[in-house]
Amino acid sequence: MKRLMILALVGLMLTGCSGVVMTPEYSALLDKFVVLMEADATMALNKQMDANDMTSALVDHYAMVKEIQDARDGVDGGLPKLK
Repeated sequence: MKRLMILALVGLMLTGCSGVVMTPEYSALLDKFVVLMEADATMALNKQMDANDMTSALVDHYAMVKEIQDARDGVDGGLPKLK
């Protein structure tokens, strides 16, 4: 029995995780961010944004991704600070 348990544990360790597990709230947030980032990237590539708009979009994108990272790490730091 002990040998079977050890084999089962080793088997589970070798299989690893199958991707990222997110709450439905953060999954929806990520989907929203991707849509917004795709729209901004398309506008930038088509030269429909000036430099100020591109800078603003880049800072917004950073804040969005930082929010997900902080949630993953259990950090509640409010709005991210740029250096």
